Amino acid sequence: MSAWSTLLHERGPELLQKLLEHLLLTGIATTIAMVIGLAAGIALTRNKAIQAPVMAAVNALQTIPSLAMLAFLLPLFGIGMLPALIALTLYALLPIMRNTLTGIQGLPEAVLEACAALGFTDQQRLWQVELPLALPTIMAGIRTATVISVGVATLAAFIGAGGLGDFIVRGLAVNNSKLVLLGAIPAAALALLLDRLLQGLELALRHGRHARRRSIGKTLTAATLTLLLVLSLSAALLWRSQDTVSIRVASKNFTEQYILAELLAQMLEMHTDLRVERKLNFGSINIVHNALLNDAVDVYPEYTGTAWRVILQRSNTLSAEQTLEQVRAAYQQRFDLRWLQPFGFNNSYAILVTEDLARRHDLHSISDLAALAPTLTMGFAAEFYVRSDGYPALRNAYALNFSDTAEMDLGLLYQALHEGSIDVAAGNSTDGRIPALHLRVLDDDRNFFPPYYAAPVLRGEVLRAHPEIADVLNRLGGVIDTAAMQAMNRAVDQDQQSAYAVAFDFLQQRGLLQPPDAQ
Repeated sequence: MSAWSTLLHERGPELLQKLLEHLLLTGIATTIAMVIGLAAGIALTRNKAIQAPVMAAVNALQTIPSLAMLAFLLPLFGIGMLPALIALTLYALLPIMRNTLTGIQGLPEAVLEACAALGFTDQQRLWQVELPLALPTIMAGIRTATVISVGVATLAAFIGAGGLGDFIVRGLAVNNSKLVLLGAIPAAALALLLDRLLQGLELALRHGRHARRRSIGKTLTAATLTLLLVLSLSAALLWRSQDTVSIRVASKNFTEQYILAELLAQMLEMHTDLRVERKLNFGSINIVHNALLNDAVDVYPEYTGTAWRVILQRSNTLSAEQTLEQVRAAYQQRFDLRWLQPFGFNNSYAILVTEDLARRHDLHSISDLAALAPTLTMGFAAEFYVRSDGYPALRNAYALNFSDTAEMDLGLLYQALHEGSIDVAAGNSTDGRIPALHLRVLDDDRNFFPPYYAAPVLRGEVLRAHPEIADVLNRLGGVIDTAAMQAMNRAVDQDQQSAYAVAFDFLQQRGLLQPPDAQ
């Protein structure tokens, strides 16, 4: 319990913020889906000719995997809340539309004939008969849509929309089950709470007319109070988000990025008057790079080789100094982005095997794998397969024909190699689990990988408005070597410390939390 108490103490304020973000995403998306779904469902009952194609299209949207939907919306609407809201709304549409259609069309024919005999207009029949009688069925659809929205909203973290999914993504990245549960348990509890509340309202609406009054009164009172609370909390969150955010520090979704982002954020908090917001967990370089270009974030740590191969699409390999010089010049000219001083370490891709396999087959370099590859399985993160400096190019450069490959989360890759689930892994050279699990890094004897020196990348507009940022962040230049980065990564991955605490300890040990003239 002490570990959980410490975690809740450290993460309590952030947990509340993420819960509010999750409520906001779910509430807005479900409300929009209710308006559209009810209107569309009613319209379909009046035009039976288009029922089949429209419902087929909505059903087709429901079959698209959530991450694929987000990936499709990303280039159209950018990162953040907007694409997440669109995706959530689309997923919530089907149960509301279907239940509205079913509820109205399922009314007894005798009821409709009575309406006609009494001379009801179409609108009178809709508002006085069809909707009241179909309301329990419609509420069941809204209930289903709400629970779906709560679940799908956890994936919004992959595109920087926030919510409880941030904890789940971070926990998976650092293989921290407690962090995963810190996001998963509140999300499940929220889904159950909303489901129970709506179930009570649905059951009340299913009661007879006379018995319904008292039950509806109680249910609506509870629903109103809950709604007012949610709206108040959401309004507070909106007010906070509209407050001026001086600088937004971002990261990708793996351990080292969290630590580097914390180093940047804590240096800015300590040595400037700027308000700092952390926007972590961006899924790939393309997402976070576009976020930088679209003014969604202001600074994040990047690697020279990644920028060289993925963003600038260069295939040749240069020295570390030449790579940094050309990346820095191209980023400033093409994107108005500034590369500050590198932290000091080179986090190259590392082709890893266990010490046991290396000894048995005398493996020292990547070339040594060629003859053995047809009997081995190689594992890597999904991004490594599609990058220009990733698996297909590596396979061609070294003539590696593995018997099989396995894509998995980076946080699980090292353990899978250590336990023998895979034979070879593409990891990162600064990962603390390499020495901890006694893994061997094979030499890149054909110089396939470029140098990957990490450095802060900052928007030029922000630097011009706050030139002091460069002075503050450049104090981190050259102070982190490979051993120090491995030790920090290991503290998070193996010892289950938070990235915030690890970064703070490093800055304190190096005297970087003090003003420059105090050192």
